[in-house]
Amino acid sequence: MERQSFVQRLLNVFLSPTKAFDDIAEKITWRDWVWPLVLISVVLALVPRLYQDIKLNEALTMIQKQERAIMDNPNVPEERKADIQQRFDKARTNILDAKEHPWKLKYIWGVILFPAYLFVFVAIFAGLLMLIGNFGMGEKAGFFQVFTIVMLSYYIGGNGALLQMPEGIGVLETIVKTPLILAKHSSSVYLSPGLFMDSTTSFLGRFLNQLDIFRLWSVAVLGIGFAKVYRRPISTGIWTVGALWLVLTALGAGLSGLIPGAQ
Repeated sequence: MERQSFVQRLLNVFLSPTKAFDDIAEKITWRDWVWPLVLISVVLALVPRLYQDIKLNEALTMIQKQERAIMDNPNVPEERKADIQQRFDKARTNILDAKEHPWKLKYIWGVILFPAYLFVFVAIFAGLLMLIGNFGMGEKAGFFQVFTIVMLSYYIGGNGALLQMPEGIGVLETIVKTPLILAKHSSSVYLSPGLFMDSTTSFLGRFLNQLDIFRLWSVAVLGIGFAKVYRRPISTGIWTVGALWLVLTALGAGLSGLIPGAQ
């Protein structure tokens, strides 16, 4: 089978996902996953810089909420509060310095190392899918086959909470949401059922916020790729990937509620 070019595959992910993964199911090369990793990393490392001040302001607000929650807690010993207060003051100082000097080396390490962070993040999810596929589908797939289909799904959208990007880590998602974030002056931009809720601070609200149209689209595309690699019906692939994604999303929504002052 003739291998797709980088541009052909990119377009097929959006326009014809059933074709995007055909040759990956047969054979994988380093180009199939390295170039998407590079493109996605560049977009996600640079575009969010446009709303960095908004994110830093939100971090300051989060610190204030956490500070109040802990300092007003009668169960926290007074002798610990002084040390905790120093940590909050240091964090606040670092954020203000980052706003003042955004291009200091210590503040752009995250940008420089983003490809490595993204690689590890995708590898973890790919590993979980590979366990399900190799032991539950009656077929065997290589790690980089599964890694590649996960990586390609981030052309569209994805949950970036573990990368401290809850607004999303998809290329299309980032490009579409950036002007909305700038207009709203908030990174809490979701195209999900959470739009119809007065508050999304409950478990249900946090969970529904993740049912973003870009995340669901991404999961569907990933399900198609999973089905292709494991030679299963597309419906089986989408249901399998969707079930794992829902479990992880519910777990994330629950854990985020344990953070003092978190929304």
